[in-house]
Amino acid sequence: MDGRQREEVSDVIARSSFLDIAPDPNAEGVRSVRGRVTETSQRGARSSEPTTVADLLAVIGPMGDLVALETVPVLEHPSELVGTSATRGFRKLLGGLGAISPETRALRRLLWDLPVELMVSGQSAMVDHPAIEPPTIIIPLSGVDQCAGWSAGGEMLTKIEAAGGTLQMDLSPTLVSADDELGDPSMGALPPMATRRRRVTTATGRDDVFEMVNRFRDSFADPDGIERALHEWTTVATFDSTTRALTSIEVSAGQLPWIECPSAAPSALRLLGCTPAEIGPTVGGSFLGPSTCTHLNDALRSLEDLPDLFDQLA
Repeated sequence: MDGRQREEVSDVIARSSFLDIAPDPNAEGVRSVRGRVTETSQRGARSSEPTTVADLLAVIGPMGDLVALETVPVLEHPSELVGTSATRGFRKLLGGLGAISPETRALRRLLWDLPVELMVSGQSAMVDHPAIEPPTIIIPLSGVDQCAGWSAGGEMLTKIEAAGGTLQMDLSPTLVSADDELGDPSMGALPPMATRRRRVTTATGRDDVFEMVNRFRDSFADPDGIERALHEWTTVATFDSTTRALTSIEVSAGQLPWIECPSAAPSALRLLGCTPAEIGPTVGGSFLGPSTCTHLNDALRSLEDLPDLFDQLA
């Protein structure tokens, strides 16, 4: 020994996922979907190779319907999803798809993200870029105050009103690289006008506390193939290792499209005292209105997945 104190290395479980939606170059209006969930672990000083937990391939038709779906693990009742709208009512269908296991929970998280990621792909077609025609679709204002970005009198709605009911978003200045904290070369580069939802969650056990860090990002590739961030949230939380109740949570915003969006961060404090099983119903039932954010709500739902990680740590 050289006299220096050996630094303690904690056990860590990391779960990473991506969901990509890309336009089909050979079929107008058709989009291809691919997703994957992987896990790695660190036990002391030893790290494992990534293990695939769930895989997803799908095709979305011109009308937004799910026309093909292949998954690993295989769902018990995939026919209940194929042929349905991949947006309206899709999330409600996910509750009746058979037996629950860590693998099917991971797969359902990918499927859960599909409707909102399709919405994000529509947003990317509204950015101010020379290769994209200015939008002509009139945006209904029935969703006023549904979240921080839709706040009455806020930046987005003011812009829509000034443009006669259409919306053109500024091109995001935040570029994405394969070697940043959410990067993974195995995902591959996004083709032009494709979108990606990326989650990386790490769980660490220390004494009587489980610590969790979740990084969340929606991004898209512009017509030049440059990947740009749209929505970014980072959540740091701790859970009691016995009761598994949430004891602390801190949320910080990265790139977001509208000035009002970061104001949703304090909404996460409403989850204090919840167990992971209570987080989804709490977010779905009460995280509404201009004090919340649609994309932060989805980021917070990553906490639902932590029992599978906690069990491995325990």
